[in-house]
Amino acid sequence: MRRTIHKRAADGAWGRLELVEQLGNVGSEVDRAIRAWNAGRIGRFESASSGPSNSST
Repeated sequence: MRRTIHKRAADGAWGRLELVEQLGNVGSEVDRAIRAWNAGRIGRFESASSGPSNSST
């Protein structure tokens, strides 16, 4: 079982953000994943590129 890193987002705060804020956060995660991949930190890349950590669906 994976731990939830962003508890506020998992609790519904994500849906209350403006679209531009959500896109900014997504862009930051993409950048983080690219930097991790380029640095050879595969574990970090997988953590940044994996889906949501809670499986409520």
